[in-house]
Amino acid sequence: MKNFLNLTICIITAGVGQVLLKVGMTRTPVALSSVNLKLLESFLKNGYLITGISLYIISFIFWLYILSNVRLSYAYPFISLSYPLVIILSYLILKEPISNLTIIGIFLICIGVVFIGIS
Repeated sequence: MKNFLNLTICIITAGVGQVLLKVGMTRTPVALSSVNLKLLESFLKNGYLITGISLYIISFIFWLYILSNVRLSYAYPFISLSYPLVIILSYLILKEPISNLTIIGIFLICIGVVFIGIS
């Protein structure tokens, strides 16, 4: 049960972090054509980017813990649940459309993870 909770935290922090990175990048006024001090300053002042990066780091730490305690062949497929999470959050937060084929894909991913989880 503890490993399932850790996997869930890993998935949620990665998914939410991804959406926050997207929001942050859409609000970055500097073009990414070259790395310079203005770009770095813009990143450091962007709360969405900082929070998204922080959540990614938290997700990575949980993933390392999971790798040390769970079979990789069991844990890794669960990470694919971050895809449906990102699609749903993108729909809710970013107002991105979801097609019928995308819904079918989300369903198939979830079914696949259930099959792996019960095997």
